[in-house]
Order: sequence, then C-alpha cells, then structure tokens
Amino acid sequence: MSFLIQTIKVYVVRVVLVFVAVFSNSVNAQSALSLAREGNQAYQDSSYAVAVEKYELALVENPQLEAASYNLANAYYQMDRFKEAEEQYGRLLKNGAAEMNATKLYYGKGNALLKQGKLQEAIVAYKNALKQDCTNKDARYNLAYAKAMLEQQQNKEKNKQNDEQNNGQNNDQQTSKEEQDRQNREQQSEQQKDQQKDQQKDSGKDKGSSDQNTEGEKDSSVKNNEKDSGSGGGETGNQDRKDDSLNQENTDQNKEEGKQPKDANAEDQQPPSDEKKPGNDQSKGKAGDQGKEQSGQQPSADQEAEAKTGLSKEQAELILQGLEDKESDIRKKMIIRELKKNKKKGQQNDW
Repeated sequence: MSFLIQTIKVYVVRVVLVFVAVFSNSVNAQSALSLAREGNQAYQDSSYAVAVEKYELALVENPQLEAASYNLANAYYQMDRFKEAEEQYGRLLKNGAAEMNATKLYYGKGNALLKQGKLQEAIVAYKNALKQDCTNKDARYNLAYAKAMLEQQQNKEKNKQNDEQNNGQNNDQQTSKEEQDRQNREQQSEQQKDQQKDQQKDSGKDKGSSDQNTEGEKDSSVKNNEKDSGSGGGETGNQDRKDDSLNQENTDQNKEEGKQPKDANAEDQQPPSDEKKPGNDQSKGKAGDQGKEQSGQQPSADQEAEAKTGLSKEQAELILQGLEDKESDIRKKMIIRELKKNKKKGQQNDW
C-alpha cells in the first residue's frame, strides 16, 4: 500500500513539473514574440538601437526565433555595425534557417562584407545569392559593382607598386649619380693638384735654367771682355814694338853717320841739306803709311767685343757691375766670417 502511494506521488510531481514547464514555455514564447514585435516597431521607426535591444532580449527568451535573428542582423547593418551583421547572417546560414530565404541571407552578408572592403568575399556571397535566385537584380548589380571595385583596387595596388619600384630606381640612380659626381670631382681635384705640381716643377726648372743661362752669359761676357782686352793689348804692344824698332834703326843710322870723318870734300860729296835721303824718307813714308793703314783698318776694342759677345757696351758694363757687386758681397761675408772666427778665438783665449 505504501509503495502504491509513493508511486502516485512521483507521478503527480512529474505531471506538475511538465505542466509548469509547458506553462513557462508558453509564457516565454509569448514574451519573446512580444519583444520581437516591439523590435520590429522600433526598426520601422528607424530607432535601430532600440530595435537591437528588443531583438536581443527576444532571442534570449527564445533563441529559435529566426525572424528576430534576421531582423537583428539588419539592425546591426543600419547602425554601421557591419562586422556583427556579417556574423549574424553567417550564423543563420550555418544553422540552416528553414524559414528564411537563403538568397536574402547571402545578399545581406555580401552587403556587410562590401562595406568592410572585403571585396573578394562579397563577390562570393553575391554569387551564392544568384545561385539561389538568379533573378535577384540587386545581387547581380552589387556583384558587378564589387568586381569593378576589386579591379580598381588591384590597379591602384599595381600602380603603387610600380611607383614604389620607380621611386626606388630613381633613388638608386640619383644615389649612383651623386656618387659618380663626387668621384668625378675628386678626380678633377687630383688632376688639378697634379697639374699644379707639374707647373711648379716646370717653373722651377725654367727658373734654374734661366739662372744658369744668366750666369753663363755673365761668365762668357767676362771671358770675352778679358780676351778682347788681352787681344787689344797684344796688338797695341806689337805696334809699339814695331815703332820702337823703327826708331831704334833710325837712331843707329844717325849714329853711324855721325862717326864718319869730315874732310874738305865731304860737304861737296854730301847731298844738299834740302834734299832728303831716299832711304829714310821711304822708310818713314812706309812706316807712316803703314801706321795710317793700320789705324784706319783696325776696329776699336768695343766694336770687337760687341761683335764677339753680341752685347753692347752698356750691357757689358751692367754685367761687370753686377759681378763687382757680387764680389763685394762675397768679400764682406768673408770678412764677417773672419771677424767671427777671431772673436771666438779671443773668447777661447780669455777662458
């Protein structure tokens, strides 16, 4: 008997629990539908934030409300919450919403992807929408639009890559050009330095050769002057010796004539005093003529020196004056050195 009572009690409890659950589900269902209706009204009034709130509460009460889920995705899209809209559309497609049109879900997902710039995924979604319903003009139009945007984006990226590549090449060319210019400038500067060194060497050589030529000209002029002076002196000495010899002969002849004895017939035998001796006259005439010819033909020492050296008298005098000045300087230096030596010797002696 007790066993029967306990079994009846368990049965009654189960019935009560089932009744409570059914009653609760009916209440929740009515509450979820009520919330979904309120969300629809807010959506129509463009109060998308309120609509999202109502739809979310309705789905908490009853997650199986597919219409509320779809409307929630649309409300997200209207609020520019494209990532959440994409996920909500994807959730419905994954769960296989039987009551919803798959074309609309793919189309809505494609729009959410397009707004995020996911062009390739949007193209796939639009293609799936057209597979479900090839007459959907909006999906076809958006597919073409997404393809054009993708092509434009790819062209921009390609142009950007080309620009970056060109800029890189231009930078490399500019760098190489600057490096080449720098090397050219360095090479030119080195060449200029080498040219300056060569010019300095050439100028030093020219200066040394000019100094040597000047010294050689001075020495040659001095030697020529000495030679001319020596030759002139020799000729003059020879001429003087010739004149002395002639005078000596005349003197000897006169002495011999004076030694002869005088007799009475000597005066008769001597020629008249007015008549000149032919020998003496001829010798004197010859000597005079010879002297005149020599004096007329003989050039001066200056003319001979100028003809031999190619220098005028003034130039020779300047050279001689320079040599004399140089000799005077050398003598002064020698005197100063001697004085210094003597001074040092005196200091050593003092110590």
